[in-house]
Amino acid sequence: MNPNAVNVQSYGFTIGYVDALAQFSKQNPSIQTQLTTGPFPAKFLTLAAAGTPPDVLFVPSGGSVLSYASQQLLLPLDQYLQAEKVSSADFYTPAWNENLYQGKVYAITNEVDPNFALVYNKALFQQLGIAKPPATTQELDDANAKFYQSQGGTIKRLGILPPWLTYGTGNSLLTWFAVYGGGFLDPSDPKKLNVLQPADVTTMTWMKQYADHFGGYDSITKFVQSWGPSLIYKGYVSAFVNGQVAMGPMVSANYKSLLDAAKGGTYDGQFALALMPAGPNVKPDPSWLGGWGLGIPNGSKKVDQAWQVLAWMNASPDGTDLWAGLNNFLPGYKKSAFYSKNTGNPLVTGYQEVLAGAHLVPPALGSAPGDPAGDLLNAVVQGKSDVNTALTQYQQVVSAAYSKIDYQVPGAF
Repeated sequence: MNPNAVNVQSYGFTIGYVDALAQFSKQNPSIQTQLTTGPFPAKFLTLAAAGTPPDVLFVPSGGSVLSYASQQLLLPLDQYLQAEKVSSADFYTPAWNENLYQGKVYAITNEVDPNFALVYNKALFQQLGIAKPPATTQELDDANAKFYQSQGGTIKRLGILPPWLTYGTGNSLLTWFAVYGGGFLDPSDPKKLNVLQPADVTTMTWMKQYADHFGGYDSITKFVQSWGPSLIYKGYVSAFVNGQVAMGPMVSANYKSLLDAAKGGTYDGQFALALMPAGPNVKPDPSWLGGWGLGIPNGSKKVDQAWQVLAWMNASPDGTDLWAGLNNFLPGYKKSAFYSKNTGNPLVTGYQEVLAGAHLVPPALGSAPGDPAGDLLNAVVQGKSDVNTALTQYQQVVSAAYSKIDYQVPGAF
């Protein structure tokens, strides 16, 4: 490790960022950079406690910025933003807002992840006479029933990806609560956690019905495991390529991988994007905004240089274009050359359409022990507990951590 370099700490994100940092140092030879990785958030918190934090930190959406700012682990960036004339108008509003704490800005959005676009197989839809991707949950249920295939008790095809496997347990709740119009915070009091809303009960009941209707939890799990060892990445993509699943939520980077993997195969050119379906009385595009920002930890020894790196990576047309062109996530910076270069690219424009309506952002729930979201999902879809009991137990576990958060993200659900 070069002690004179600006240390940018990521958490497994390397594609595009190594190249972007190398290009920055080439343009600014007096500032050398290095990208380090490590488990989130353990590595950062350990280094911060030792007084040796990184100079620039990747921070996920969903309350981490708020938590770190309240603990004075990040520096406010307002003086740099004002000097460089970088403003909220340059970024997508929800992504900007989640970096605010007590009126100050503690991080700048790097990439935005509209969750999710619905990827679907046009050929399979046509084969079954389904005219269009489902726009409502009723249409989704109808399509799921038509796509389901089994033989001798073995599942051969599903409609949509099993909902409890939507990019991890927390994302599964975020995604399907949004679809049905529910959420985590009490609609009448955002300082109160409430997952016993009618829409949340409906969401979990629907997940249990999905498991029961399409082979049962054990059979579905066995089928999904046959896709490959990595569900979110290679396994999920291969299931699409092989026609084992007809549709599902997907991030932009995985969609690019799917298009590449399908070339020359049965479904080459048959994958398209749509908005996620919406439940009764839920407005179209029930999506939420994920992604990552960059902040400067309190205790950095190279604050001015760190700002230059951060600004180039997050708020310059060229810097944002370089990494986005390689990893296919969307920049939070509206003026990125990545967007002007891809005005006719359906991979980009499709996710921009989702992004246009992505007004929800993950709430700051705090860090509860274990995996309470996973416990909730498993209890329901495996039939270990009724829905209301499982939701009540989840709320009891998470409430203690949530009560320590003194600020809620505008637009959080």
